[in-house]
Amino acid sequence: MVPACPYGASLKPIIRGGVFSVNNEEILKQILDEVKGIKQDVSELKQGQAKLEQGQAKLEAETVRISQSVAKIEVEHGQELRALHDGYKLMFDKLEPLPEAVEALQEDVSLIKSVVASHSRVLKSHK
Repeated sequence: MVPACPYGASLKPIIRGGVFSVNNEEILKQILDEVKGIKQDVSELKQGQAKLEQGQAKLEAETVRISQSVAKIEVEHGQELRALHDGYKLMFDKLEPLPEAVEALQEDVSLIKSVVASHSRVLKSHK
C-alpha cells in the first residue's frame, strides 16, 4: 500500500525502499508541472472567454440593428396604415349618403313611370 502524500493530492509520492521519500528538487518539479498545467488551463479559459465576449458583442450589435429595423418598419407601416385609414374614411364619408339618395331616386323614377304611363294612356285615348 502506498502512503498518502503529505504535499497534496496532485504530487506523486516517490517510494524508496517502502518509505515515502521526496527531495526538494522532486517536489519543485512536480509543483512546476502542476503550475504549468494550471497556467495552460487558465490560458484556454481566457481564450474561450474572449471568444464568448466577441460572440456577445456580435449578438448585441445584431440586436441593435434588428431593433432599428423594427422601429423603421413600425414608423413606415404606421404612416401607410394611417394613409389607408384616411382614404377609407374619405370614401366612406362620400358613400354613406348614397343609399338615401338612391332610394329617393327610385321613388322619383317610380313617380315618373306612373306619370308617363298615365300620359301615354291619355295620348292613346285622343288618337
